[in-house]
Amino acid sequence: GTLSALKIAMPPTKDPCKDPWMQKKQIANFACITPWSVGFALAVNGLAEVKTREDAWVLFTIGIVLVGVAFGLQVSVLHYFKNVKDGIVGGALFAFCAPWAVGFSLMINAFREPDRPDWLAMSISAWVCNGLSMPIFVGALWGLPDKDPFVAAASGTTGTAA
Repeated sequence: GTLSALKIAMPPTKDPCKDPWMQKKQIANFACITPWSVGFALAVNGLAEVKTREDAWVLFTIGIVLVGVAFGLQVSVLHYFKNVKDGIVGGALFAFCAPWAVGFSLMINAFREPDRPDWLAMSISAWVCNGLSMPIFVGALWGLPDKDPFVAAASGTTGTAA
C-alpha cells in the first residue's frame, strides 16, 4: 500500500527529520502558515462583523496585513526551494497567486462596501478564493521537485539550480 511505496521512495538510511534542507522547509512552511492562518481568521471575523462591531476595522486591518505578509513569505519560500523557471513550478506559483489576489481584493472591497446587495456573495467568494491559495501553496512546497540544495548553496543565491 501507501506505506510500502513510501519506504521504497525514501532510503532507510536517511532520516528526513535530520536533513537540514527538510528542516529549513518545515520552518518555512510553519512561518508561512502561521501568519496566514491568524490573519485569515481575523480578516474573516472583521468582515463578518463589519456592521455589528465598532472595532471590526481593527480585526480586519490586522488580519489583512498578516495575510499580505504571509503571501510575501510564501512567494519567497517557493522561490527559495523551487526552480520557478520550471514550467510546472511557474504554473503552481500562478495557481497559488491568482486565487489569493482575487480573494484579497474581494475581501477588501466587501469590507469597504458592506451595504452592497451582493455583499454576502462577495464575502464568501473572497474567503473561498483566498482559502484555496493555502493548500495550493502547501502542495507546491511539498509536492513539486526541489532545487538541488547543494547547487543552491554552492551558487550562494536563491536563484535557479543548475
